[in-house]
Amino acid sequence: MLYGKVISKRLRDALDWWKARHQIADLQAEMHETGPVRVEWWESMREISNLKKFMEKERYTEDEIDDLYDYVHETNETLLKRHAARWKMATSKDKRLLPIVWQRWRYFLGNVKLLKFMARNCYNNC
Repeated sequence: MLYGKVISKRLRDALDWWKARHQIADLQAEMHETGPVRVEWWESMREISNLKKFMEKERYTEDEIDDLYDYVHETNETLLKRHAARWKMATSKDKRLLPIVWQRWRYFLGNVKLLKFMARNCYNNC
């Protein structure tokens, strides 16, 4: 009887886990296919096509338009990846101090450069 209860509890836990995962997958599919993310994607694609048409009217070549589009796309992707990494660090318990340490390191380097500049200035004035 005890063995049966343990097995049924484990089976119930497995089914609950599967149900939660399935709901998350359904939510992701819904958000990307019909939700606000999809609407935002359609609007951004419409804006991009309008900008490309405008650039064609301004007599840009197709190569220039493609190069500019690729450059902007890569820049935005890089910024989004940076933002996601910083957000993960801020929410992680283990890596929460890293941004603070980096900011203090930047301040330290800025002060060292300023001190070097002032020392060079004093030496030149002497």
